Amino acid sequence: MTPREIAAAIAAIMTAVPSTSPSAVVDRLCNTLGSVVPATQRETTNFSVQFAVELHRELCEFLFRDIENSFGQLDHLDNNTVVAFLRFLIETLTMWHRRPSLRDN
Repeated sequence: MTPREIAAAIAAIMTAVPSTSPSAVVDRLCNTLGSVVPATQRETTNFSVQFAVELHRELCEFLFRDIENSFGQLDHLDNNTVVAFLRFLIETLTMWHRRPSLRDN
């Protein structure tokens, strides 16, 4: 599998069960890949997946803090604030989406 394919598999696992622990993501990935990941490479796979899951969590934390700092409590939003919030969120995700990808190589 290519790094892009492994990343897609991890994303699918994390999307299916967002609260899954990093070790459970590794287990599900290795079960999905079967014999593609030899036991000798399991440690490296474990480290790589845990890094990816933690990086994802950190990026979400940054986004959450930016939203909280920009919009305060999300419980009491008027229509103008909702529009500004959605614009901010879409613009941020668009920037992330435009980053060069492994599929661009």
